Amino acid sequence: MKAIKQSEYEKKNSISSAVAESLLIVLWLAVTVGVRIWYLLFSEMTVLNPYGYFEAAMIQEGKQNTVFQTGMAYAYSQNLSDLFRFMGNRMDLAVWYQTVIQILALLFLFFAVWLLIGKAAAFVTGMVLSILPWLTKSVFFLSPENYFLLHWSLVLFLLSFFYHRTKTKGWFRNNSGELYLMITGFYIGVVCVWHYSGFLLLLFILYIFIRNYPVVWEKKKLEQEIEYMKQLTSEEGEEIPEEKYQVMSIFSQGFILIMGILFGMYCTFMKYTGLTGNPIGVQISKWTFGTNEIAVLLPVWLMSAVAAGCLVQLIIWGVNKKRLEISEEAESMVKEEIVGEEIQRQENEQRKEEEPVIKRKIGFFENPLPLPKKHLAKSMDFKIEKSTDDFDFDIKETDDFDI
Repeated sequence: MKAIKQSEYEKKNSISSAVAESLLIVLWLAVTVGVRIWYLLFSEMTVLNPYGYFEAAMIQEGKQNTVFQTGMAYAYSQNLSDLFRFMGNRMDLAVWYQTVIQILALLFLFFAVWLLIGKAAAFVTGMVLSILPWLTKSVFFLSPENYFLLHWSLVLFLLSFFYHRTKTKGWFRNNSGELYLMITGFYIGVVCVWHYSGFLLLLFILYIFIRNYPVVWEKKKLEQEIEYMKQLTSEEGEEIPEEKYQVMSIFSQGFILIMGILFGMYCTFMKYTGLTGNPIGVQISKWTFGTNEIAVLLPVWLMSAVAAGCLVQLIIWGVNKKRLEISEEAESMVKEEIVGEEIQRQENEQRKEEEPVIKRKIGFFENPLPLPKKHLAKSMDFKIEKSTDDFDFDIKETDDFDI
């Protein structure tokens, strides 16, 4: 009965926790969207086009769009061009479009940090970026920051899903698992060619492998033990069925990701080399020294917000750990006290059993009150007088007579 009550309490507690988390997410999203809508409607800011992306993306008959020399600039101008093709050549539409993709980027980033680090880190990171004035005002500039942030956050979300799935259920050596890692690595390679800020994702990859290594090692060890037991229990000559899923090692995961990154970088370089007509060496040089389309403040604010979230999460982990240690110490003290009392009780019982039983006569105090007279047994008798008659003769032993 106690176990049933405890399980019901835990179930209610988990439901209330999930409801509270959902309300916090809704509140954060409302703040994020509300701040940006307020800027769009009431800030009276004008749309700025300092780098000429609007002219490059405009749809005009008989004119060819400008081809930028770097991958990020070309990708962003092509994206705006696709937008203008359906919505018309309007700069205000670009502002609304950049607002939407910025909100999506923050959503991907929020849940990525949630899966990678924790809930507190996600809320702190999301809230810092939601109310950051520089990031909010960046939608009024026709520049690739928000477009790059969307893809960067999406790649981080893919990595966070890989981390969470590996830690909870395991990452298996099958076609879907290998394909997922290859596509994610390819995507990372494209983002790295767009801007060198993409290499910040390698720090998260290193973090994922360090955190997942003990989990993967335990799962591999358990898998080997199960396989060994199957070999022992199988009959001679009987083939052991091959496992449908096998846990992928950290080395295999890293190898597939690195190959995907290199392949994605190579394909992206070759694509832009064909567009610009520059040799591969010149294209790499422009990528190395000419990637100034994105403001330096974007990676700075991005990593600062993530670092702030990590710091808060570490503090919460420390507080919870200390609280758990205190509760465990108190629980151990209570257990020791209970065990000590039980031992003392057993010793007392054993001592009582070993002691000889001494019977003592209990003396009573005399009753000071007057007692009734002692009961005497009565006997009833009749007084009879003994009399003699004339027929009684005394006979002696020496008398001799004949009748």
